Amino acid sequence: RCLAFDLVLHSWWTNRSDNPWLVADLKRHYQFLRIFQRWVGHDPQALGNAYHEHVKILRAIRSGDRNRARRLLRQHIRESARLVKQALRLRKPSSP
Repeated sequence: RCLAFDLVLHSWWTNRSDNPWLVADLKRHYQFLRIFQRWVGHDPQALGNAYHEHVKILRAIRSGDRNRARRLLRQHIRESARLVKQALRLRKPSSP
């Protein structure tokens, strides 16, 4: 359920961005994002952190604090990128 919620939430945020470039770019990377989200879904700590990041972002949006919402979203994206890099290092095939 967490992964389904995550996908719906990201889709909603993307479509509400009014940024056609972002929508097109994320659609192009959708399969990679799904693979990564499934990996994070197996890490309880990463899943919990992502959940709390999402809640903070949603609260900022609900309160109308756009600057805080943007800042929190940037932090969430940076943290997600860090986790992607970490996952890729861990999954990197060993050299002969």
